[in-house]
Amino acid sequence: MRYDSLKDKTVVLFGAGEFGRIVLEELMKSSIKPAYFVDNNICIRNINKPCFFNGFEINSPDVLLLEEKKNLRIIITPGYPQFYEIKSQLIKMGLEDQIFSSRIGDYAKLMIIDLIDRCNLKCPTCARGLGVMPTSSKRMDKMLYKDILLKGRTEGYSRVALFNWSEPFLNTDLVEYIKIAKQENMSVLLSSNLSIKKIAHFEEVLATGVDHLTISISGDTQEIYQINHRGGNIDLVYNNIHLIFEMLQKKRINTKICLKFLKFTYNHSSEEKLAQIAKTYGINFKVHPGCGNPLNKDDYNLKHMLEQLVDYESNEDPDYNNGVCELMLRHVAIDYKGMTYLGCCNANVESTLIGKYLDLDSDYIFAKRYAHHKCVSCKWKRIPLTNKEVDKIRENVNK
Repeated sequence: MRYDSLKDKTVVLFGAGEFGRIVLEELMKSSIKPAYFVDNNICIRNINKPCFFNGFEINSPDVLLLEEKKNLRIIITPGYPQFYEIKSQLIKMGLEDQIFSSRIGDYAKLMIIDLIDRCNLKCPTCARGLGVMPTSSKRMDKMLYKDILLKGRTEGYSRVALFNWSEPFLNTDLVEYIKIAKQENMSVLLSSNLSIKKIAHFEEVLATGVDHLTISISGDTQEIYQINHRGGNIDLVYNNIHLIFEMLQKKRINTKICLKFLKFTYNHSSEEKLAQIAKTYGINFKVHPGCGNPLNKDDYNLKHMLEQLVDYESNEDPDYNNGVCELMLRHVAIDYKGMTYLGCCNANVESTLIGKYLDLDSDYIFAKRYAHHKCVSCKWKRIPLTNKEVDKIRENVNK
């Protein structure tokens, strides 16, 4: 996203949440300082005192009407469906022309890259863990990686997640890859099971510039944890969390940490205990619904479903009136060989392969993903396509 047109404007961010923080980081990197945030939930906060988010005051949307319209630019930060609800709200307030971008997905775009072709666990709810995606120890070439990031920056990607179907800390050269991302002024995200006895250059990796680290966990005891995180050791996870805590306490890293609890039918008893652990260590805690039931093979045959995906076919044609999912607008998934795939929660297999990322323009990748049989039949929530996007899809889909 190019923010040059925002210089010398009164910039206001609508939405003091996670995406608000991400967009704020993007603006600050471009030397654009917003005036303040507005949020519809300001009324549930302490109205007797000023409210702040990341150092910026949060106001009611009504204050926008006091600004000079000519210089006002409003960036809507939340995703679907709040984006369109806020857009409608601003239009009713007579501020449609002040919306900086009326299209969701124009900012906070994320590249998802597997630097290494390996994970250390055998989770029964994962394509990698089930062997649908073969494992090796091959890594992405650094020059290839740099070229991919350079192309991504020209396409508006400002963040890179160095994980998808892999465990990033198995890459002993991770520091160098993070340095390259930082040279391109990109935010870096990692997600790990942390079930590793000795993580190479652990502190250096985080200190080099990891902006966000998510720790995936599915139980507070070994007995519960090993059901889904098969092959993992909960004591190793706790040990590594404690190391992170010490780094944070001594201010040696600035990484934002989140403990993500995968909640299944059998592990509800772990939620409160893990939430308390996160609170004790001063890190964020998030509950995420687990996919299926690792305990019941008959009820949840993920491997069979993924094997079907390898040869997936559908007779459905794209319905341009059906819209597009937000993930397609904001994400692109790339494996260690530089190949781009359908993405989302779909395994990197032959039937979801789009092609070599560096050889394909963004319109072609978007069109091929949109018209892919798996996406056509997907029931995920959608947002409207613009006429320009429909034209681009029709132009590229049969290439």
